Amino acid sequence: MCHASLSIELGSTLRIGFSGIPNEIVHMLFGPVVGSVFAGTMDILKYLIKPTGAFFPGFTLIAMLAGLIYGSFYYKKELSFWRVLAAHVVVAIICNVILFFSILPKF
Repeated sequence: MCHASLSIELGSTLRIGFSGIPNEIVHMLFGPVVGSVFAGTMDILKYLIKPTGAFFPGFTLIAMLAGLIYGSFYYKKELSFWRVLAAHVVVAIICNVILFFSILPKF
């Protein structure tokens, strides 16, 4: 069973997923390059297992960039609350705000 399908559906608009846990373990153990490839691969696999809407490769590239950032923050470094928080803030600002809203108007 793929970990991408392990999610809790709370109505039609809210889903709590657990795919971030193995993703972050891969980023920590194998580094930014492998983490980036893993994040892109998992994005495609999650779409193939349970497609929601049309596939857009831009979102896969954003997931890969997030994997690169997480791997840069975690690989061969001591994990702390502040390091994890900083990684999530950087990903949120760069990937989830700047890149997402820069490609969204094109559609």
